[in-house]
Amino acid sequence: MQIRKLGRWVVLTLRRARMPLSDFAKWLLWISSFGQAPDARARTRARHILSSRKRLGKAEWYEQHWRHRGVPQELSDFVYEHFPYYSQIDFGSVAPSDRLVKDLDWFRLCWNDWEFDLYDEFRKHFGVRIEKSFELETDTTVEQMVLQLAKCFHGRGATARPDK
Repeated sequence: MQIRKLGRWVVLTLRRARMPLSDFAKWLLWISSFGQAPDARARTRARHILSSRKRLGKAEWYEQHWRHRGVPQELSDFVYEHFPYYSQIDFGSVAPSDRLVKDLDWFRLCWNDWEFDLYDEFRKHFGVRIEKSFELETDTTVEQMVLQLAKCFHGRGATARPDK
């Protein structure tokens, strides 16, 4: 009986706050993740995989991987500079074909709330909110992620909206 009361309270609170259930679930996951640190072994594995590759500088990374795909250099630079902050791996060795979850074990590399940092930094840097248009799937490659961000950057994303 207590669980039903709690469920009703949650639903009524969400309605009053006009918060969609999906946003509440993300918030709940974020709260539950406090204190869960990234996996040091996963970081070591990812660094080992990337250590055998040539490390590219920021300009080289853009020229080799993103220019011919129509990705703005400003966005390429953003990914190159900010994503190592979330994962503690050097993006100079990351290739567009790398799958974030399957190859790099992304969710074990990062703090559980890394997406919130990304949303906030992307909004501050580019003036675009990406909360509802950015999603990582198991097979998402770095290329797909960057192209998804580029779509938001250009304001063509279905739910990307300029910051007010």
